[in-house]
Amino acid sequence: MHYTRPTDDRQTVYHLPLTGTIKAGGTYVIAGAYYGNKKDENSYIKVDSYDQEWYENGKLIDFTINTNSNLGNGFALTYGNPALTPITYLWKANDSSVTIFNDTNTYPNLYDPSFIDAIYFFTGVMDSSNTGYWAKLVLGIKSNTMYKNTFELDPAQQAY
Repeated sequence: MHYTRPTDDRQTVYHLPLTGTIKAGGTYVIAGAYYGNKKDENSYIKVDSYDQEWYENGKLIDFTINTNSNLGNGFALTYGNPALTPITYLWKANDSSVTIFNDTNTYPNLYDPSFIDAIYFFTGVMDSSNTGYWAKLVLGIKSNTMYKNTFELDPAQQAY
């Protein structure tokens, strides 16, 4: 799992090797920094169990999106690829250059072999043609909104 966000006015990527098995049709919850009191009955989200915690520099990672920065915020799930950078392309529009996938109607996008899923929030990390490196989609941030990104997988274990 990879997470990119602005840190000290530069784009930073954090990496988390996942542990365990993600069962088909199951879920895998990663816990970051917590900003409420779990005993508060008015807490909107209560996470009492999770599959893994994500620590950076000895603290639970903060997933707060900095809306004052024009740098990107996103997640990518890959098979391997532990050195993923914010400007590594995980997908591209099909330009018919790959012979076996030369039908752009059937195969409109081509993906890096390590790619499983990716998404940007608020602002993506874009190239000069305004194409996202990790993902095509950038979800806007709205007040009191939660996003849940899901995809189908066969049972899998981390490769690196």
